[in-house]
Amino acid sequence: MDKYIIDTLNSQVSFEVTYMMMTKITGTFNDFKISIEANDLINLTGAKIYGEADVMSIDTNVKERDEHLRSEEFFNAEKYSKVTFESTEVRKAGQTVKVFGDLTIMNHTENIMIILYNKGVRTNPWGTEVYGFEGEFELKRSDYGLTWNKSLTNGGMLVSNKVKVMASLQFSKL
Repeated sequence: MDKYIIDTLNSQVSFEVTYMMMTKITGTFNDFKISIEANDLINLTGAKIYGEADVMSIDTNVKERDEHLRSEEFFNAEKYSKVTFESTEVRKAGQTVKVFGDLTIMNHTENIMIILYNKGVRTNPWGTEVYGFEGEFELKRSDYGLTWNKSLTNGGMLVSNKVKVMASLQFSKL
């Protein structure tokens, strides 16, 4: 199998939650690593995918919110510094790839499915072949121990339990 590494300068891992039941708040992990071992990066069937994100690198463009997310009330970044993903099965499904694997946040592990969209292969201006993928999945933050919230006067909650995770990824052969 060949090994491929993420180009973090041209990739992004982001998330979105609903705030006060009406607006979307987005954020990114600025420090992350993803590697793929595969015989064929276009097909990906049978590939091994590993990823991790540094919780201290969480960035929502609001310093106070980022500090709260790193605190014991949310991610408890001092104790649980990484979010990790390790694939258990990868299979092609038409124009997409279904990636099944274990997502671990704060010592809670759940099996998830990520749908990856193959964006093709190109040669960059420096002569290196790069492979592009976009992916997304949803999770319930309460499944991972991320339960902090506040009730609103209208009966709703301040932060949605549902989190949408999106990734735009570019890889090159190691």
